[in-house]
Amino acid sequence: MGGIRRIQEELRMISVHIPRGVIEMFQKIRNPVEAQRRWSGRRKIVRKTLFSAGPNEEWCMDGHEKLREAMGIDIWGVCDKYSRYELGLWAVPNARRSEVPVGELGRWLWAKVVQARLNHVREQQIFHRVRLQRKGSTSNRGHPTHDFYTNPEKFRGTNLLIKIQDMTMVDLLLEEHSSERFLQFGDEKSVPLFEELYTRVGKPELRLRDTWNVWRSMMDLVQPLI
Repeated sequence: MGGIRRIQEELRMISVHIPRGVIEMFQKIRNPVEAQRRWSGRRKIVRKTLFSAGPNEEWCMDGHEKLREAMGIDIWGVCDKYSRYELGLWAVPNARRSEVPVGELGRWLWAKVVQARLNHVREQQIFHRVRLQRKGSTSNRGHPTHDFYTNPEKFRGTNLLIKIQDMTMVDLLLEEHSSERFLQFGDEKSVPLFEELYTRVGKPELRLRDTWNVWRSMMDLVQPLI
């Protein structure tokens, strides 16, 4: 169950504005057990004060492994500490989980679903408003994370990104450690096949409720080849 602020922000993206009280009432009706746990007052969230001189001084990176056991998919994210702006969210294959229940085709397809959802989360995060910090280095409340990241001087911050004049070595490293290889679900032979199958079924928009139907349609094309 998402927090009220998150729900309000997502609704604003489609020009729907609903008061906090209405969302809270709906959540209590929809999931009373979770609502009681979230708003009973028994759980106190301890927040630590954030100190940072400006965007790009420090990036926070972490992984999410809850999809690993079922799908062999990990999520990797990078966030700017100062602004809390999500610099990137990626669905990545997990090398330690080569055999998954849905098979390679299923994992490839569900990875596209997960990545699409991550892209949506990033778009929503652009409009996420930072909470007030009375003692931290970012004190202005009510501004989106994107504003903090792109205009730090308005909030007593300084862009600390170090620009590299000669990108030759960086380009060589990027070429050697291609990001496509790390984000690819399948090998050089299977991925083109999956792409072709997906094209043959019409490249439908992948939604959570429809993905298994798309997978079955693709499997129907695979069966004669087995």
